[in-house]
Amino acid sequence: MKHLYIILLCLPFIGFGQDLVNSIWKITGDNGYGQIILLKDDGSFIGLSDIYGVPVSFEDPRNSEMKYDWLLTGNLIVLRFSDNYMIKTGEVRGNLIIGTSSNQKGFENSWVGERIN
Repeated sequence: MKHLYIILLCLPFIGFGQDLVNSIWKITGDNGYGQIILLKDDGSFIGLSDIYGVPVSFEDPRNSEMKYDWLLTGNLIVLRFSDNYMIKTGEVRGNLIIGTSSNQKGFENSWVGERIN
């Protein structure tokens, strides 16, 4: 019975502040374009392909002049592309992320991330 109480007390926290290290995500903007990205354990991410399977040119940020990094605080995630040229923010909701993005030229849109691994 004691174990049941502990489980019931912990249930509200399951999924909060998920471990996203080494997870792969399909991120798609409201314009229909998107990428497949891998969130690495060093706080960087790399692009694997676009959503149609065509390789993209994201470099490993530790070996490139351009930096791509991510930060998760609770269920809020920030993805920074190309030395902050574009920033995507979102809320992690299980296997989905719902968010907005903006770039240095003022372009803004909505985006959705779907975990695929």
